Order: sequence, then C-alpha cells, then structure tokens
Amino acid sequence: MGGIPHSRRHGTCRPKGVLVMNDTQTSRKRGITAIRWIARVWSIASIGFALLTSIGSGLAEEFTLAQFTARDLVGLLFFPLGVCLGMIVAWRWEGQGESNV
Repeated sequence: MGGIPHSRRHGTCRPKGVLVMNDTQTSRKRGITAIRWIARVWSIASIGFALLTSIGSGLAEEFTLAQFTARDLVGLLFFPLGVCLGMIVAWRWEGQGESNV
C-alpha cells in the first residue's frame, strides 16, 4: 500500500492531541452504567416492597398507632421511610443517597 501510513489505511487517523477511549475504558463505562441501572431497578422493587408491606399492615383491623412505643416509631422512621428516602435521593445524587441508606 505504498506511502499511505498504516493508521490512515484502517481509518484510525485523528488530529494530534485528540484523545479517544480505548475498548477497555468503553467497556468499563458500559459496565458501570449497567450496574447503576440495575441498582435503580432494585431500588424501585425495594421501595415497592416496603410500601406494600407498610400499607398492608396498616390496613389490618387491629392496627393503631397507640400500640407502638416511641422506640418503635423511631425504628419505623429509619427502616421503611429512611431507606426509601435514601434510595430516591440516590437516583439524583449517588453519594448523598448511599450515605442515607
């Protein structure tokens, strides 16, 4: 192929100083994106399950807030409400959301 440089023959010629991601960086970025979306889907499932169990137990005939102690109510603030809030916040701000969960 005579005087044509190898990079031009295979279409990889680019201006000097332009950085291009190699295959390892691209696949790593795709892997991280996939993990983030898997975590988001699982957070939706977890929030749905927490809401389902909370609403289901709240619909029971014997349910009254008076049956809980203050300690129980504080615990309820941390588990279903705190965890669900942390997962919702993590959709937008990953660091803040994971510190809440």
